[in-house]
Amino acid sequence: MLASSLIAYRLTPTAQNDLEEIWLYTTQRWSMGQADRYTDILEDTFDRLLFMPEMARERSEFEPPVRIHPSAEHLIVNPGAKLAKFPV
Repeated sequence: MLASSLIAYRLTPTAQNDLEEIWLYTTQRWSMGQADRYTDILEDTFDRLLFMPEMARERSEFEPPVRIHPSAEHLIVNPGAKLAKFPV
């Protein structure tokens, strides 16, 4: 069994809503195919951050500290400066 199949990330309700809004906006502005490709890019970034959270810069000027990483035209912000790993 692959390690990636044993752990996953969990989006906050706000982040999940943002992802859905991004998909809807992109569908209306361009196409459903483009929306799928675009959200796939974001989700691929979530996967990479899960295994390499240090690729996101820690921003200790925020309280609590966060990690911020660009993906496409968006910033992924992870509160607590750690990505939680959840058993699947």
